[in-house]
Amino acid sequence: MGRTQTRNVIFGALFALVFLFACKNPNTHKPDVELVGAGTLVTSDAQSKEYTVDTSASMLYWKAYKLMGSGHDGGLRCNGGKILMKDSLPVGGEVIMNMESISVMDIEDSEKNANLVSHLKDADFFETGKYPLATLKILGAYKKEGKKALVKVSLEIKGSAREIELPVTVVWNQGFVDISGETKINRKDWGINYHSEGSVAGLAKDKIIKDDIDVRWQLKLLE
Repeated sequence: MGRTQTRNVIFGALFALVFLFACKNPNTHKPDVELVGAGTLVTSDAQSKEYTVDTSASMLYWKAYKLMGSGHDGGLRCNGGKILMKDSLPVGGEVIMNMESISVMDIEDSEKNANLVSHLKDADFFETGKYPLATLKILGAYKKEGKKALVKVSLEIKGSAREIELPVTVVWNQGFVDISGETKINRKDWGINYHSEGSVAGLAKDKIIKDDIDVRWQLKLLE
C-alpha cells in the first residue's frame, strides 16, 4: 500500500471513530445528565404565588452553528407572562416571546445583519408574519441541589408544542426573583428544517446548519 493510500485509511478510521462517538447520544438537545423522575414533580396549586415577568429585564438568547465554520447568535424579547412559584420553584404559568423581535448579535455590518434577520423571519425559519409569538408554558418542576431546579415546560413555536426540560437556577432577591439557565433544543422538532443536517444532498458543509440550537434565558419576576 502506498503512502497516500495509508494516510487515507488512517484519516478514514479517525473520521469513523469521531462519527461513532458523536452518534452515541442522539438526543443531544436533552440535558447531558438524566434528571427526569429524580424526585417529585412539583405542580401549581392554591398555595402558589403569582409573579409577573419584567419584560425590560427578561431575554432569551440563542446560538446556532454551521456544520463547518462559525454560526450566528442573537436574542428574543419577552412580551410578558405570569409565573407561579411554590417551594422556591417555578411550577406554573407561561412566558410569551416576541418572535418579531428576533435579533442577530454577531454581525456588525448593518445590511448583512438586516438580511439575516429578514431571513429568520420568513418561512424558511420562524415565519413570524403568521406566528408572531412563541409560548413557554410551565408544567411543573423538580427540585435539585441548592438553587437548582429542572423545569418541565411545553414550548410552542410556529404553532407546534413540544415538551422539554429546562435546567434552571432560581435566585431570590428583595422584591423579585431571577431565573436563568441554558440548554439545547432541536429545531427540527418544531418543523424548522432549512439546510438541516442531511436535508439537501450535496450541500456544502459551510451551508449546513446544525439541528441543535443553544438556548439561554434570563427572566426577572416581580411580585
